[in-house]
Amino acid sequence: MPRIFTHARSATVIADPGDLISTEYAAGRFNTPCPLPPDDVAVTEALRDTGTMPVAGARLFGLATAQLVLVVSACAVAVVGLLLLGAGSVSGTGVGSVLLVLGAGILVFTVVSARSRRKRLVALATAWQNGWLRFAPARVGAVWVDRRVTHGRANSQGANQDNRYWFRAVAEVHPTDGTPTFTVVTDPFQALANRDGIPHDLVSAPNPVDAFEPEYTNGWTVVRYVAGSKETMAGSATVTTNLSLTQIGAALRAAGVR
Repeated sequence: MPRIFTHARSATVIADPGDLISTEYAAGRFNTPCPLPPDDVAVTEALRDTGTMPVAGARLFGLATAQLVLVVSACAVAVVGLLLLGAGSVSGTGVGSVLLVLGAGILVFTVVSARSRRKRLVALATAWQNGWLRFAPARVGAVWVDRRVTHGRANSQGANQDNRYWFRAVAEVHPTDGTPTFTVVTDPFQALANRDGIPHDLVSAPNPVDAFEPEYTNGWTVVRYVAGSKETMAGSATVTTNLSLTQIGAALRAAGVR
């Protein structure tokens, strides 16, 4: 079983680099079957057999787990607010009003977020059903620091300061439909690191040309992209597929990655 790169795998917001999928869906490109050669059937079946497609964990109305938690929390806060308002006491009325407004605000925010997510899910599902959406194994190379966020004031030794690092990595995609390999850079992701930005569970290379040397690899994952020209494939590619680890592992095994 290959080492699976777990970072940047999922997000509440459906990844759509350059809004390419949304744009092509609006233009009607995905309404007809893709005429290009399909992915390896074994990889496709492995993904289908181990989870929902084209994303894992789609909840009620397409909500992500985090969004579902927010909806439940907002409703609970609003109900408590209503109960306090109904109690009739002066203090209860004040607190109840605040809780009711807070619950309503969280609910409105979540609904707006969920509508955006559902719109992208529909576009993804249409592209998947008609063969335009592709999933391929990808070898993840070295990582580098994208940005640092510092909290607190440091003393002369740099103590009492919390440094949080976001990283990027480059992935070499190996399509199973016969098209050549290509590379894609991940979105920024947070990972545990020491004060100097050296990640604890990831490998960084001394310079970019060493990114795919065997000693600097960070494992394998699955990349999602839209079939088409080289520009379309590279421009739409993302490691943030929202697939489960089980699906990724099954797809890698089906593709012969060891």
